[in-house]
Parts: sequence; structure tokens; C-alpha cells
Amino acid sequence: MGTLRINGAARTVDADCDVPLLWVLRDELGLTGTKYGCGIAQCGACTVHVDGRAARSCVTPAAGLGDREIVTIEGVSGNVAQAVQGAWRRLDSSVRLTDADVELPSLLTDRPAGSALVYLSLGSLGSADVALMKRLVGVLADTPHRFIVSKGPQHADYELPPNMWGAEFLPQTKLIPLVDLVITHGGNNTTTEAFHFGKPMIVLPLFWDQYDNAQRVDETGFGVRLPTYAFEDADLRGAIDRLLDGDLPRRMAEIGAEIRAKDGVARAAEAIEAVGAGVGAAARR
Repeated sequence: MGTLRINGAARTVDADCDVPLLWVLRDELGLTGTKYGCGIAQCGACTVHVDGRAARSCVTPAAGLGDREIVTIEGVSGNVAQAVQGAWRRLDSSVRLTDADVELPSLLTDRPAGSALVYLSLGSLGSADVALMKRLVGVLADTPHRFIVSKGPQHADYELPPNMWGAEFLPQTKLIPLVDLVITHGGNNTTTEAFHFGKPMIVLPLFWDQYDNAQRVDETGFGVRLPTYAFEDADLRGAIDRLLDGDLPRRMAEIGAEIRAKDGVARAAEAIEAVGAGVGAAARR
């Protein structure tokens, strides 16, 4: 793509023209202080300065920035900058531990040889699209696999085929560890939980952050992105087979184990308590 001026230095980059600046900074240049948050320029986690003005790098194409001065959090200095830099805590995941235990029916536990267990959830909004849910369960009915379906608010408006079990609401964080694959809309929660538990994904994005999550999962090889309303039946069935038959399940299991070992929930709680203790000490002075 050319050269960008970042933190006072010229950096050669080789990304495609339409790649957002965020991913050039993080993936190609290793400047990971700039974070992905929402993907729609609302949360501010991806903020950089371009010619001295704040810019949301998640929606700013890197192409065309040319010789404009880009400054990331790594490139700022002074007492305030040091305080901000020192306040960051890396949490690979922070997954809730409050979901209730669940007992699976024999339909799912006594599967025939060669039958995988797959979790399907499009979130509260996605699952309210009854036509989409009917199409998905119809396509997946014609496979040897078994499915757990989070049916959502319109659960009474469609029936599940014989190879599926589900309910309006399900304890997702207790179910994902039990399955082989996750079919998801790509919301931040489900995507994080799939990585936390080391599960490959098929992502059918609907809006907002889901498009970025779906694209990143596909580009990094941790799953497959499909067009939510335009996929062919064979594409969905074929994606399941490809993801389960290769080396990806083993790789994802290793990644999940590494993420869980870092215990993001405990680290987040410790950081919050430290802030509270500091505020309390300052108030007593």
C-alpha cells in the first residue's frame, strides 16, 4: 500500500487499500495499544490522532493517509500520557461464571459415530428473525450432526427438527465448552466466549460489531464468515465439515486453554479493586 508516518517515523505497510488503519497498526506494525471495541466508531477504544485531531481508526481506511501524521498511544509522552499508558490492563477474556448448570438430553449425549455437537445462537435480535431461524434449522436438519439451538424471543413460532434441542434462553457459557463448533452472529460476547473455550466458528453477521468480528475470524483462519441471507445450503453444511475435519479444533483448544489460564475475570476484579482502594486512600488524605 505504501508508507505511513506513524509516531514520527515513516513505516512501510503492505495491507490492502480498504483495510482500516486499526488493523494495519495492530497486525502489521505491532502497535497494539490501539484497541478494537465496537467497530462502529462509538466506544473510542481505537482512537488515534491524525494531524493532531482524534480519529477512530476502526473506520478510517489506511489508504489515502499518505504523509499525514498519525500518533498512537505508544507515541505520546508526558505525565498524562504515562498515566494513561500505565492504566491499561490486558484481559484476553472476561467470561461470566454465573450461568446455571444444564443437563443435556440423550439426543445430544448419545450421538452416532461421526456426529458433532454444534451450538447455534444469533443473539436476542438475530433469533427474532423467524424466517432466518427457520431456514437455518431447515438446512442443518439435513446433516448427521446434533444441534443446541438458542431459539430466542420468538421460540414458539418455529419447531426444531429431530436432530436439535433448544429453548428460548440457554446458559451459553455452560454449553459452549460442551460443543465442537459454534454458529453465531458474531457479537462480542459470543465471539469472546468461543475463543475462551476454544471453539471454531461459523459467523453470520447482522449488524454493528458483528461484521468486523466475522471478517477477523475468517481472515485469521479461526472460522468461516458466510453471507447471512445469501449463503447456499451447501456452503453452510460444507463449512461445518471443513472446520471440524482439519487441524483447527486442536489449535482452538490450545488457544482456549491458554486464554483461560490467564484468568481474565480475576485480573479484572483485582484491577477494579486497586482503583477503588486508590480512590479511598485519596479521599482519606
